[in-house]
Amino acid sequence: MEQNRSSFGDKVTDILATIIHFVRQNKKMVAIGGIALLGLILIIIGTTRSDPVEMVQEFEKAVVMGDTKKLSRLVTPGDKELKIDEKKLQQFVEYAQKNQTYFQDQIWVLRAQTAYLTESDEMVDYSLRGVTTRELLEIGDFYIKKENFLWFDTYEIAARPLYLNLATNEADAVLYVDGEEVFKTTEKKKSYTYGPVMPGIYEATAEKKFEYANLTVKNEVNLFKQRGKRNIPVNLELVGERVRLNSNFEDTNVYVNGKKVGVVKDLESFGPITKDGSVKIYGEAKFPWGTSKSRVITVEKNVSEVGITPV
Repeated sequence: MEQNRSSFGDKVTDILATIIHFVRQNKKMVAIGGIALLGLILIIIGTTRSDPVEMVQEFEKAVVMGDTKKLSRLVTPGDKELKIDEKKLQQFVEYAQKNQTYFQDQIWVLRAQTAYLTESDEMVDYSLRGVTTRELLEIGDFYIKKENFLWFDTYEIAARPLYLNLATNEADAVLYVDGEEVFKTTEKKKSYTYGPVMPGIYEATAEKKFEYANLTVKNEVNLFKQRGKRNIPVNLELVGERVRLNSNFEDTNVYVNGKKVGVVKDLESFGPITKDGSVKIYGEAKFPWGTSKSRVITVEKNVSEVGITPV
C-alpha cells in the first residue's frame, strides 16, 4: 500500500514538473494563448450584454410570441436570493397579453431606463408621465440593470425582487404560499415576510385547527397590479362562525359535544365552530329537586342562536 502511494505521488510530481518545464520553455506561447482567451471572453461579454436596446426588442418579441423559454434566457434575478421561475414568467406572459396597457407601460419603462443608462441621444421625457429620473430606475416589474466588467458596460433585464408581508390574527396558524408551508405564527409573532419573489400571481393561505372547527382563509395576490410596491401586505385574518347562547338561568352549564365548556352567563357566544351538523350543544342546571337538561341542539348552517334553558 505504501509503495502504491509513493508511486502515485511520484507520478503527480513528474506531471507538475513537466507542466512547469513547458511553461518556462514556451512563455510567449502561453502568454499569447492567455491573452487570446481573455480577449475572446471580453468579446463574448461585450457582444452579448452591451446592447440593451436589442435586449428590450427581444424581450418584447418573446412576450408577444409567448416564448417563455427565451424569456428565461433573457431575464436575470434582481437579487442574489431570487430565483427565476418559468411558471411565474408564464404568468407574466399571459397577463401581459391580456392587459396591453400594463405590457406597453412595462416596455416603456425598459426603453426609458435604457435611454437614461446609456446616455442615449434619444432621451425620453419622463415628466410626461409624471416620473422623475430617480423614480424611473425604481419602477417596472422588470428593469434594466447596469454593471461594469473591466472597461465594458454590461446590461441585463432583471426581475424585480418583491416581498409578501403575510399577517393573520391567530397564534398557531400555519401560513402557506402556493401550497408550501412557510411559517407558523406565535402569540408574539403573527406576521411573516416571504421573499424575495418574482413578479407573479401567488396564493397565500392561513390555516388553524380549533377544537370544533378548522379555519382556512385564502388570498390571491396579483403582484402585476401593485404599481411599484415592493412590500405587499397580505391580509389572512381568520374568522370563524359563532352562535349566540341563551338560557333563562344564568348559571346553566354549557355542554358542547358532551364536554362542559363553561357557564352561559360567561358565554354570550360560542365559537369558532363548524356549522355542518357535527357540533351539538345543550345546557344543564341544578335545582332543589334535581338536575335538569335542555334539549340538544344540532348546529347547522342556518343556526345562529341556541336556546339551552333546562326543561
